[in-house]
Amino acid sequence: MIKRQRIFGISFPRTGTSSLAYTIRKLGLDTCHYLSESVYQYIHLYEFANDFPITFRYKELDERFSGSKFIYSDRPVEDWLKSYETHLQRTGDVTMGNWQEYNRYMFGSTNFDKEHFREVFLNHREEVFEYFKDRPADLLVLDMPYDIKSWNEICRFLGTEPPKGVKIKAFPHKCGSYSESNPWCPSVDRKADPKWY
Repeated sequence: MIKRQRIFGISFPRTGTSSLAYTIRKLGLDTCHYLSESVYQYIHLYEFANDFPITFRYKELDERFSGSKFIYSDRPVEDWLKSYETHLQRTGDVTMGNWQEYNRYMFGSTNFDKEHFREVFLNHREEVFEYFKDRPADLLVLDMPYDIKSWNEICRFLGTEPPKGVKIKAFPHKCGSYSESNPWCPSVDRKADPKWY
């Protein structure tokens, strides 16, 4: 059983954020994946949260919730760019709905610019690693693609065991898009798990 604590996923979208949130939920924690600004005010109600706008507010959250733990999912930047661009194309419009808010907040632009997005991604990674360099016990770095070892890393980091009654044969994957370093992502049948989506 995980003692009650705050855990935040602080990597970019298209780095397995949906899969990570799904996994943490399987461990019995109250989770929230992708918060609107209006929902963010209720962040104190969740034990785990990731994606927008958590990615960029980790320092604020670290001060607000003393003793919190953080998870950063690392992915090769070129691979991430390909996945992110594909995702935006799949939504039909980079300025569509929440993505307009997200891209303006994250990149300062609603237009996909590969060079600029690469720079922002790499700068964020560097800042995260620098911030936690003297606190290795507070940051777990997961390398993509996730696999069965990722379950063990997460459980060890959080001081718990895999959930009873759940057969852990592979890491659960949600909302993925195929790429060279992310070959495991299937098309997702959202009806199969409606409470998650």
